[in-house]
Amino acid sequence: MSLAAPVLLSLIGKKMADDTLGPVELASFLNAQTKNVQAAIPSGLGALLSTIPGLGLIGSLSGKLSTMANPVPQVRATPTASTLSYNNDSRRKNSNRWLPWLLLLLGALAMFFVLRSCRNDEKTSLSATTDSLGADMGNMASDVAATVDSGGSQVEVTVDSAGEALSDATANLGTFFKRKLPSGYELNIPEFGIENNLVKFIEDTTKPVDKTTWFNFDRLLFDTGKETLKPSSQEQLTNIAEILQAFPQVELKLGGYTDNTGSVELNQKLSQERADAVKAQLVKLGIDGSRLDAEGYGQQHPVASNDTAEGRAQNRRIAVRVTKK
Repeated sequence: MSLAAPVLLSLIGKKMADDTLGPVELASFLNAQTKNVQAAIPSGLGALLSTIPGLGLIGSLSGKLSTMANPVPQVRATPTASTLSYNNDSRRKNSNRWLPWLLLLLGALAMFFVLRSCRNDEKTSLSATTDSLGADMGNMASDVAATVDSGGSQVEVTVDSAGEALSDATANLGTFFKRKLPSGYELNIPEFGIENNLVKFIEDTTKPVDKTTWFNFDRLLFDTGKETLKPSSQEQLTNIAEILQAFPQVELKLGGYTDNTGSVELNQKLSQERADAVKAQLVKLGIDGSRLDAEGYGQQHPVASNDTAEGRAQNRRIAVRVTKK
């Protein structure tokens, strides 16, 4: 279409120059060609164009041009008969020569405007659909973010509560100090931790072995709901293994305990698995398995209330009892 418009204007300009036409004469000429233009348009295209806002150029072409075709008669010098006859014949032939091209260009222009109107409608519809979809996706993202934030906050509260309980328990263990065993191995242990209490009980000849004296591990951690020991538990397991190496006559019983969360059967099973896991680790560290016994007690024998996170953390434990020294 960028080529069609200049060509069309060039042809019209040439027509005006050749026939010495002014604006009014040109309008009269185009008005006279209305029926020819309509006849040249493919069947149905003229009616289609007349339904598009701003493009009813074919259906209303005759009416619009007729309003311009009332020129004021102009007085011109009358040429000789021979000259007038020659000019009219030549101009009529020229008009007939470029008229088909004019009709073709008008049809092409009409088709261009039809296609452009359709594309604009599609773009408008697509833009509206895209905006609506974008708004829906934005709302969904906001809802998901709010849900994640809410869930994350709840998890953080739970973790912080358990972490505070563990931190408080560690703080109550007292100051760490160096204690040398009979084997020469030096322990770095807290004053009130299981290692120091166990060694003192073993070395105190006035305290007999009984079934009520238990010592709780204080730095032993498992994965939640599993018997898998966390890597941070390795230090305390190593200390207990070194104590057993330093006192080869000592035998221990390992007891596993849980809080009251969940069923009694599952808690019993989990406590047994955790006690067995600790025994297996001590055997790996060089302790003879015959010196160790392991039993799970489930949620029995709580040492704190299960109504608080701190109390439940204390009840989830592994304890040892000296069975021989």
